[in-house]
Amino acid sequence: MAAVWVLVERRVREPLVDMKMFVHRPVLFANLAGLLVGFGSFALFIGVSYLVQMPSKIAGYGFDATVLRASVEFLLPSTIVSLLAAPIGGKLVRHHGPRPVLLLASLIGTVGFVWIALDHEHAFSVIAAGMCVGAGISFGYAAMPAVIVASVPPRQTGIANGINSISRSTGSAIGSAMITTVLASRSIEHLPPGAPALPAESQFTLTFVIAGTAFLLVSLVAWLGTARNARPAPRCGGGLRPGVGR
Repeated sequence: MAAVWVLVERRVREPLVDMKMFVHRPVLFANLAGLLVGFGSFALFIGVSYLVQMPSKIAGYGFDATVLRASVEFLLPSTIVSLLAAPIGGKLVRHHGPRPVLLLASLIGTVGFVWIALDHEHAFSVIAAGMCVGAGISFGYAAMPAVIVASVPPRQTGIANGINSISRSTGSAIGSAMITTVLASRSIEHLPPGAPALPAESQFTLTFVIAGTAFLLVSLVAWLGTARNARPAPRCGGGLRPGVGR
């Protein structure tokens, strides 16, 4: 159906989405970045949520957390950091452009996932690493629309950002499926009789390594696909770009 949609959009006089926009390098790479950041965000949510709820006496790891404790103590701090980092990311984009902000997002997110992959035995490490990833996600989401606005005509910014939002959702869906599969692919051996199947601790480490790799790839996407000095185009009379006649 995706192929049919592309064929139709290329043939109609006024397509819903200009297919040329998909292969425009900055837009293409911004969508790739959205896919990777979306993947990493759900890897954090699902991975940490399952990890902290593991019964430590049976599994040998985990924090015996309830759903409420997992949400408030371990996941809420990363969400708060994301909210606080959003305006900071916007200011960084305005002053330095989206490329360095995407690189910074990649670095912070990668550090967070490496941290939690190496040390998920202490609550402080899990929470602090999640806060790093939350800041990285927020910076990434601040930079991607700026890349798109600077790369497409004003009349196409809405649909271009809509497609980028879809790419993030797609990454989240892929992340949910892949991380759940990874956790279910290997269970703890020699569990007590009647105990439910639980993921081996190595599967959580693998989950965070995969997510960290995804964030690391964001830096490659930012380096190859965005202009060094790109800025969002400032608005002027009639919604035209500066220097463009009416």
